[in-house]
Amino acid sequence: MINAHLFTARDIMATKLITLSPETSIFDAIDLLLKHKFSGAPVVEKDGILCGVLSEKDCMRVLAGGSYDHREGEELISVASFMSRHLITIKPDDGIYHIVDTFDKHNVRRLPVVENGRLMGQVSRRDVLRGIKKMEDELMKYYAQPLPVDRRAPRSFFSVTGHEASELGAKLRR
Repeated sequence: MINAHLFTARDIMATKLITLSPETSIFDAIDLLLKHKFSGAPVVEKDGILCGVLSEKDCMRVLAGGSYDHREGEELISVASFMSRHLITIKPDDGIYHIVDTFDKHNVRRLPVVENGRLMGQVSRRDVLRGIKKMEDELMKYYAQPLPVDRRAPRSFFSVTGHEASELGAKLRR
């Protein structure tokens, strides 16, 4: 029997995140993203409830809205004015196939991991790639072992049916 398991968001998510508050100045947020070389950050209320996400694209709207020329009203130029409020999130126990499907359906670079409205972590596309690599490593360890006595092929390595895996593969090839 193969000892590998289906990775979940909890297994691959980043938990040490830079977060923003809705009240943060958009210019301070831009500085923070540049300093840490991030393409975006979750926006959370004081109680840890996720209320938005600020991306580089959201920040570029500063110029489109004329805000750059009107810095004197900076209290009006907060992250809350620019963040995306339509959130695509995942749960800590969502499997890697579900996560890949969510990335495929939505044009996002990161998925906040939320439980009871609270931000628990975040999964990026790169985190998924790391998870795939770890799963491959486990598979290679399995096949490096001697064949089982009954020589039957394992039914499913990652606890999904062949149909589910091929369906996801077909979606990603489009």
